Amino acid sequence: MIEDNAQGFGAEYKGKKTGSLGGIACLSLFPTKNLGAYGEGGMAVTNDPALAERMRRERTHGWKGKYFSKKEGVSTEVYYPLPPHLAEPCQKPGFKRGDFPDAERASQETLALPLYP
Repeated sequence: MIEDNAQGFGAEYKGKKTGSLGGIACLSLFPTKNLGAYGEGGMAVTNDPALAERMRRERTHGWKGKYFSKKEGVSTEVYYPLPPHLAEPCQKPGFKRGDFPDAERASQETLALPLYP
């Protein structure tokens, strides 16, 4: 069961905290919700390690981890070292190298620089 806990954070039902009643609980972090954030956001939580791993993979389009490189001593994150259409999770449609040349070029040129200390 997936529990919608957007307005129930901190509440209890029959002696159990809401957010722990199902296999997964989803929370909205919209500023008007009980657990708000500055701007929009959300999260899904679980105590089940298998569900947690599946959710991690879903948020990264099936990849297990992020890709990192070092450029002149600065840690950088490469978003897609392989363009999505060539990655393992997207192989079912049968795309091949050259089908999306802009995505292939961007995967070689795009990186994220850290904006924190």
